Amino acid sequence: MKNCRPLMIEFMGSPEAGKTTAIDSIVKSLNDLGIITSKIRESAESVPSYYPKGSLSAHFWMRLNTAKSISEQYHKNSDDVIIIDRGIYDTMFWNEIFKNKGELNKSECYVADSFFEMLHLKPDFTICLFVSPEESVFRRGGEGRIVTRAFISDFNTKLHYFTIMLKNQGTEVFELTTDKLSPEKVQTVLLNKILEFLK
Repeated sequence: MKNCRPLMIEFMGSPEAGKTTAIDSIVKSLNDLGIITSKIRESAESVPSYYPKGSLSAHFWMRLNTAKSISEQYHKNSDDVIIIDRGIYDTMFWNEIFKNKGELNKSECYVADSFFEMLHLKPDFTICLFVSPEESVFRRGGEGRIVTRAFISDFNTKLHYFTIMLKNQGTEVFELTTDKLSPEKVQTVLLNKILEFLK
């Protein structure tokens, strides 16, 4: 199966919802089916140490690195599907969080959002995974510096409204709550949804 251009599928969602675990399995399954698929990994783990974790500087570095990776893979034109672990819409969502915290003004937010548009990069399909605050903290092994019950509760509410906005703009979004689902069940549901979309 070779399309004239790769289809881009972005994963976003709550911390500890199972995004990366699902992506790894789905990439393998799609390749096994002969659908040439590559993964753009999340940039959070590769942020240089001179940018403090959770800072606006680290956020911008991650997003620029993600945009570079997506653009390079997209223009290779060697894939049927590119799966992005937190990319374009995730950037827009976090820009809103930073704006609401007063760390990013409206014009800075516009610039941060628009560079993906300037590169003509936009997901064809977005998968958003949710997990409850209690389950997120349990999977993390306890509350941490960022992942707390209060943070996840607020995050989930904002993300819910963000996905509504995407849908109102005509974006194809699939949402799944993973609390009571095994990783295998999550992967099966998502793989079937992606195959349905590819048809």
